[in-house]
Amino acid sequence: MGSPLRHRVLVIAAAAVAAVLTGGPAQAHSDLESATPAVDGTVTQLPDTLELTFSDGVQPGFAQIAVLDAAGADVVTADPTVDGDVVSQPVAMTAAGDYGVSYRIVSADGHTIQGTYGFTYAPAAAPSSESSATTSEGPAAPTSAAPSGGVEGTDTEPAVETAAAQDDGGISGGVVAGLVALIALLGIGGPVLLRRRQA
Repeated sequence: MGSPLRHRVLVIAAAAVAAVLTGGPAQAHSDLESATPAVDGTVTQLPDTLELTFSDGVQPGFAQIAVLDAAGADVVTADPTVDGDVVSQPVAMTAAGDYGVSYRIVSADGHTIQGTYGFTYAPAAAPSSESSATTSEGPAAPTSAAPSGGVEGTDTEPAVETAAAQDDGGISGGVVAGLVALIALLGIGGPVLLRRRQA
């Protein structure tokens, strides 16, 4: 922890201890009315300034604010500024997660006010590349169905005629050659063929 941050935290802690020991009478004079980001709230966009609004005026030059991220690093970038009841604290937040705010101010009546609260930074999820591509391309064009009756000018009719011609020719030549070879192997081809010729 750097020396500026250490000094800031020690000052705020000392103020808190002093308030406890004295019974905290200063708390009755001024309170934190609202904050941006809200107390215990969640933001989706990075704020560059925190604003704390009090119920009583704040004395300029006496406001101290520490803003710590989840790793314990102080993200303030400059001293806070005071405008009436509002204290503005510049910050440079980068990481998502929980942040803790500690503040110490001196109200217009001279009483010291301190406290802590937290908020969460949860960036919105970016759209996926797939959904972005679908959106940019638009709906797909409908495809035209092929005619149910077929396409004119194809060679389907000659193929049918060829198949019919083969059916009319009876047994194919390959089957006949196989039968002849089988008959010759069995030695019965000669007598059978001879009887068929005599008949």
